[in-house]
Amino acid sequence: MSDTIFIHQARFPCHIGVTPEERATPQDVLIDLDLAIDLSTAGVSDSIKDTLDYRDVWEATRECVSSHEVHLVEALATRIGNTILERFAVVQSVSVTLTKPRALAAKGVTGVGVRLTVERQHGKREPRS
Repeated sequence: MSDTIFIHQARFPCHIGVTPEERATPQDVLIDLDLAIDLSTAGVSDSIKDTLDYRDVWEATRECVSSHEVHLVEALATRIGNTILERFAVVQSVSVTLTKPRALAAKGVTGVGVRLTVERQHGKREPRS
């Protein structure tokens, strides 16, 4: 499938970090989402009922970010991807890019993070054995 709905550079405050000190103060994370979805019907009908409202995806992402402290960007990105597949049956896969812009700012780095994909045919993203 080549159709995609995307949300890029969504900024959310998040309690994230390996140490308790890092998690004590919220820091911004930037999230890019690329959702594989069939847009052919919506392209013809011009009706929101035939697609996915990106405001709902944004809200689900915000809930994931704000609901728990998290240590790793990998864990938060996985939680976001799994949540999107659980809540939105029309999404076949979601690519999540999560960036911490301040993580290495003192070293002149504009951001560090992860990019991962969660696919419906495999179900929830789980550790590999």
